[in-house]
Amino acid sequence: MKHKLDAVVSSPSTPQGATRGDTGKNGAHPSVEEADIVRARAKITRHYFTKIPSRILRRLSHSLAAGLSALAAALPKRKRTLSQVLEKYDQLAGEYIKSREASLAQPHEIVACLDGVPAKIGSDKYLAGFDSLIAENVFRLDPKAASYLELGVGEYTSAVGGWKRSGNSPPGRFVGMDLSWSRLQVGERYARSQGLPIELSVLGNIFQLPFLDNSFDVVYTVHCLEQSPFNTVQALREMYRVAGSYLILIEPDYELGDRIQKRRLILQDYVRDIPQAIATLGLNLRKHELCRFGSHMNCPAIYIIQKEPAHSGRMAAEFLGCPQDHGALVKAHGQWFNPRLKLVYPMIGGIACLQVENAIRASRFLDEL
Repeated sequence: MKHKLDAVVSSPSTPQGATRGDTGKNGAHPSVEEADIVRARAKITRHYFTKIPSRILRRLSHSLAAGLSALAAALPKRKRTLSQVLEKYDQLAGEYIKSREASLAQPHEIVACLDGVPAKIGSDKYLAGFDSLIAENVFRLDPKAASYLELGVGEYTSAVGGWKRSGNSPPGRFVGMDLSWSRLQVGERYARSQGLPIELSVLGNIFQLPFLDNSFDVVYTVHCLEQSPFNTVQALREMYRVAGSYLILIEPDYELGDRIQKRRLILQDYVRDIPQAIATLGLNLRKHELCRFGSHMNCPAIYIIQKEPAHSGRMAAEFLGCPQDHGALVKAHGQWFNPRLKLVYPMIGGIACLQVENAIRASRFLDEL
């Protein structure tokens, strides 16, 4: 700044607009040097208080625009579909079991979310904590409950861990449903090897559940809704329909998550409207809190919804229903048949395939075989 000022001061030019009436210090007429100094200071002031801020603002606006463009590019262009979810997880069949067994056999340090704060913990201790959470809030919730349904059961790893930690005798009825046949196949084999008796594994989706109304005492999910952010109200309506007493959701939480988790849920396009969906349906939410144990940046909350009035689904003889009309299915020739719509749903490898697209039109099914 000094060299600019010296250059102006050395100029012999007469100050612009100066008149004989202009005065300097002590009332004296200003010298040429004093006038040049005043003009130089004014010029420098304009430079630093107008031009430089405008340049900074322009650069900031360009950076902001670039950042928004990058964020827009990172955000999902459209919500995922069930077929996309299926393709992803069907290829992973067996990996969750391997990961769980390795974490227990060879414990190692991981970063998890403990009481809402990222912290390091042994993999075996983390699984013990998460299993205990499921035991307390699912298998010990209602001492009278005898029938359980896990939706999005995957490979039965959460069911096995939670049931073992509960210390309870095997449930009278345990049914698992998933979108992936491959995961159900490897998962059922694993669950039986761990002592959890599976009455039936069902291929289905949460938007058209193949079960009768009030058919299970307890219906629950563990990281199932997170992959289906496109119609939470319909999913909860169906889950509540088939629950007899309790609907329990253990799902990533946007409202209670920290800033990092909120950002991740947006970028991954995971479900973020569970509380709003519960309110829309007017359900009786007894509990909503962040889980003590959870994945880092994907920590779930637990929602416990109590059905009013409660309907015992304890060991009803019939519990399977057609996903299209919710009417009872009958077992015939080793398959499941809807006598009203004349539809057959196949059994493949011991798994009941009860998605709408699995149905076969067979008006003479009972007559011909």
